[in-house]
Amino acid sequence: MRNRLISQPALQVATIYLVVSLLWILFSDRLLEQVVTDADAFAQLQTVKGMSFVLFTALVIFGLVNHALTRQASLQARYRHLFEANPHPMWIFEVGNLRFLEVNDAAVQKYGYSRAEFLRMTLRDIRPEEEIPRLEALQASLTDQASGLRLYRASAGEHWTHRKKMAPAFRWRL
Repeated sequence: MRNRLISQPALQVATIYLVVSLLWILFSDRLLEQVVTDADAFAQLQTVKGMSFVLFTALVIFGLVNHALTRQASLQARYRHLFEANPHPMWIFEVGNLRFLEVNDAAVQKYGYSRAEFLRMTLRDIRPEEEIPRLEALQASLTDQASGLRLYRASAGEHWTHRKKMAPAFRWRL
């Protein structure tokens, strides 16, 4: 099972950085020794070389982080659009207290509450009184399952999931 704490792209970037850095240090010093014979000039050029390397790597790291953040924002906007544009009423709620965390436009239109009103409400508020015991049973079931769900994988058989420590929303890490 792959360790979820280490991202493959992050490991690749770190490995490339390590190799390039080591090669830069080893070969740039040797090249500098062959070109410069004066000790003072050598020391000054080593300082310039080091500062250049720090500047270059800072720019590369900035570019990589900026690219990752831009991609993340793009994906987040895409999923938000899929949620918002879905023609079916959808909402996200907190399992512990059934409080709405987010609703889409279809839910606002179908139920007649504004988004702000929804976000001050819970699932109990939109259920008929006689349905509350059933809702509470569902809540208890979801709360009990919050520690894990048993699922089946196509290739590996039975698998237990664990709730990701990202509360307050009900989110699963598979």
